[in-house]
Amino acid sequence: MEKMPVEIIERICANLCLHCQSASPFVHQDTPDPIEDKSALASFSASCSSLQAIVQPIVFHYYSMGHAFNHTRAVDPERYDTLPLFLRSVIERPDLALCVRSLQLVSTTPIPFRNSTLDTPLLQILNAASRRFGLGDGDMIPPTEAEWKRMVWQDGIPDDMPLILIAKQEELFDTRMAHWLQELALMLLPSVASLFLTRSGVRTQYHCLAKNAQSPVPAARATLPALKRAILTGDTYAPWHIAHAASLFEAAPNLEELCALDCGHERASPGEEIFMPGYQDRSWNFPVAANLRRLLIEDITLEELKRLLVFCPALEELHYRKSKVTNWSATHNERRFCRQVSDALAPVANALRVLVLAYKTETQQGRFTHTPHRYEDSLLKDITDPISTLANLTRLETLILEQASLYPVAARAYWDHQHLAGLDDDDIDPRLADILPSSIRRLSITHVYRSFRKEMQQLVAAAPTRFPQLEVVSISAVRPPSSRFHEQVKRDWETVSWFFERSNIRLHLSAQTDEADRLRGAEDTKALLVLKKPVRLFLTGGSAFGGASEH
Repeated sequence: MEKMPVEIIERICANLCLHCQSASPFVHQDTPDPIEDKSALASFSASCSSLQAIVQPIVFHYYSMGHAFNHTRAVDPERYDTLPLFLRSVIERPDLALCVRSLQLVSTTPIPFRNSTLDTPLLQILNAASRRFGLGDGDMIPPTEAEWKRMVWQDGIPDDMPLILIAKQEELFDTRMAHWLQELALMLLPSVASLFLTRSGVRTQYHCLAKNAQSPVPAARATLPALKRAILTGDTYAPWHIAHAASLFEAAPNLEELCALDCGHERASPGEEIFMPGYQDRSWNFPVAANLRRLLIEDITLEELKRLLVFCPALEELHYRKSKVTNWSATHNERRFCRQVSDALAPVANALRVLVLAYKTETQQGRFTHTPHRYEDSLLKDITDPISTLANLTRLETLILEQASLYPVAARAYWDHQHLAGLDDDDIDPRLADILPSSIRRLSITHVYRSFRKEMQQLVAAAPTRFPQLEVVSISAVRPPSSRFHEQVKRDWETVSWFFERSNIRLHLSAQTDEADRLRGAEDTKALLVLKKPVRLFLTGGSAFGGASEH
């Protein structure tokens, strides 16, 4: 084995690493495969002292705590949290800390540290590292040995204390411990290139990334110069806002890709505003993200999106997902969601090349599963005006949007309990060709629920003079098809195909709801189970019509 070339040994190790074989930088750690692969690599490294220098960097090049969106941890000896042991390793071996390139930290379910690998000697090591980095404020105060014994061994807790109060204290302690260890991990691993961070609890601000003038010790400042890709998300019990990420922009000046999921929550818990710079008045003070090229963001308003894009002058790809307005008491600005898109994108109008606009509809979240008209019925509950124009996006090449964003929904349809008004093809004037920029190359219309014949006829006729670079048009119908408009859409299939046969534009017709995911051409793997479809597309597809991105 000693005489085997290093390149061959590295290739063997890569074949034993699910992360190296995955199209995604993040793996599903709650499945047996990555756990077994990690164990096999560790055993291989320990089999021969001469192999350690080659294999250990591969063993440590990624660390994952678990599934990022649906994480549960069984309380048994084989599933103890390994983060304390991992941190001890990189503290004792700083050379291994520099090997960590992908980091996946999850705390959506508080880890019961009373059953973890963290013991008193290890606690002393972690506390010493925390003091060295200056972590010592709020959730980041390391537990003392006395506090640890009280919470872990129930030492000093009064016998008459109610069990519900003891349980609450334990839950708060577990959340605080999880946040502290995550912050310490960010301080210890400056070479991380891909970060997936899921936080739970009220305080989701990243303390080690933010200045704290009230701290009695020098403010900790994490620097992540190698960070290229980040996914930030909370959970149902931890609403957060994109304003939390302001300090991340400063700590990671070379950030190129950012996914900010469920980040538009308007309601702050009491006292939360002190941890959320600019949350209340929206007067954000983001550093300029000069290298940010790709952004996926959910649920912030268009006004907030415009404020954010001012700090992203080089942005080339934007995936914007917004929950539809579902009540008639919504503000006028919320109702004009689509109409405001052009204005919101103005800061990057001369840089944007790929744009994905999508609603997080009830249909996409699995509701209305027993009604024959569920997609149309969901539209009745939502208030939208159509997109006014995208012609100001002078460099836009790829556009993906839903058919519903092209037409208004009549208010009387809701009040009169009627079906959608103006859905007959002859009643609505085609307008798709009027809103597109001349630079468009690839166009995808998703969630087609009504006739699209006139739109496509107009587009094909206008393409030679107005859209000379248009190469491919993709149309995907709502699945399962609506019984109300199924025959109408079915008839258009053949008619539209005939239009495109006489042009130089390729046409893709699909019954898949997620057309963009289908077009990227990458097969699902076990490692991608950690990702929601929009995130998986963003990370592995490059764009709806492109190939897989590099690791």
